[in-house]
Amino acid sequence: MATMSISPTVRSARTNRTRSTRLTRRGRLLLTLAIAAFAALGWSGLHATAQADAPMQRIEVKAGDTLWSIAERLAPGADPREMVYELRSINHLDSAQLQPGQILLAR
Repeated sequence: MATMSISPTVRSARTNRTRSTRLTRRGRLLLTLAIAAFAALGWSGLHATAQADAPMQRIEVKAGDTLWSIAERLAPGADPREMVYELRSINHLDSAQLQPGQILLAR
C-alpha cells in the first residue's frame, strides 16, 4: 500500500506582494506626448472660443485706405500681416482692392 501525504500548499512570497505598474521608457514617452497633445488641443480650443466671442466691429473704408493701413490702425504695434490676413478671411476678399464706402468687419 502506498502512503499518501497531504501537505499544505505553499504560496510564494512574490504572489502576496502587491504588484505595482511600471512604465517603460517608451510608455513614459507616449504618456508625455499624449498629455502634450491634449494640452495643445485644449489651448487652441480656448483661443478659438475667445476669438469667436469677440464682438465684430464695422469699419467703413475711406478714400486712400488699404488693408495694410486699416490693419495698422486696428492693431498698432502688432504685425499688420496677421490682421490683413484676418480682414481678408473674415470679409471673404479675393484681392486687397478696396472701394471707398465699403464696410469691413473686424475683431
